[in-house]
Amino acid sequence: MGRGARDFKEIPEESEFAWLEELTRLQSGVISALEQRALLDSEQTECLLRLRPQLYQIFSRFSRLMEMADHFRVRTVFSGEDHRMPYSVIQDTAQEVLHAMSYDLGFANTTILKIMPHDLRPLLIPQEHIAMMIALLVERARLSLRGGAGILTLEAKEEAVSSPEDGQARRFILRVSDTGLGFPIGELPHLFDPLHNVSDDPILGLRLFTVQQIAGLHSGTVQVESSARGTSFYVCLPLN
Repeated sequence: MGRGARDFKEIPEESEFAWLEELTRLQSGVISALEQRALLDSEQTECLLRLRPQLYQIFSRFSRLMEMADHFRVRTVFSGEDHRMPYSVIQDTAQEVLHAMSYDLGFANTTILKIMPHDLRPLLIPQEHIAMMIALLVERARLSLRGGAGILTLEAKEEAVSSPEDGQARRFILRVSDTGLGFPIGELPHLFDPLHNVSDDPILGLRLFTVQQIAGLHSGTVQVESSARGTSFYVCLPLN
């Protein structure tokens, strides 16, 4: 599993499941964001009540995935690192999530491509945040393929961007793509609405809204491109 496997050490016992606390905090943040939207539109209050149990189901499933990933994870300790808010080695995190999801979901007819250079810098955000974004977007890609043969791609890279405030800066981009049927162009503006759904994914909007909220916690954005040849989601996070 990449660099972590080359420097194996055991983490302190009290830190082993620190992701549970982080997961609870993240879930509360998403619920709070939904409640704020409901306050702006009284008609959404009833929808919010319907979404609550579905949101808890998403986090419960992810909690199971994280427990499974713990069995596969090779942990590394770096002196002075706060394990409640560890940085994320994207190559290892992606491998752990895919490994856990292969047991929970199955990818029998899916070819998975993972394109991640070894020299990517660790992300200074909790591993649980990046892992959940990967899990939610990968599950969406799997649903797009509808159980048929197809290609699911995870790509991570860094690129330079021009910023009026900071001059030259860099950002991290995670791309999750599939070769499914894609979305009609008129549907794209509504994908991140928590109330939006499609026939193969009744909680599509809630799933993508959650990804968007996590990215927003770290001053990031989520973008989408879709056509008849497939769909790509891009999570963009600032690096400096």
